[in-house]
Amino acid sequence: MRAVVYDTLGKNNKAISDLTSALEIDPKHSDTYFLRGLLYIKQEEWGKALLDFTSIIDLDPNSVRAYLNRADVYEALDQEDKALQDYEKVSY
Repeated sequence: MRAVVYDTLGKNNKAISDLTSALEIDPKHSDTYFLRGLLYIKQEEWGKALLDFTSIIDLDPNSVRAYLNRADVYEALDQEDKALQDYEKVSY
């Protein structure tokens, strides 16, 4: 995937653009949301990252990695109560 190469080269905006284009073609591809969400975290674009991880959860309510990353975003936003709720959803 070209977006991964862009990320490796430090061209996050190009990577995000590629992933966004991919989601326009296939809006149900959770791995694409995941990669873009991670890039948004790198750029501290918390609101956008939150939307991507929530989109994954909407597609797959059992996605542990989406809950964990969304919890991290909630922590970055000082929303510890919401982070705790997500952590509790994946604790066994």
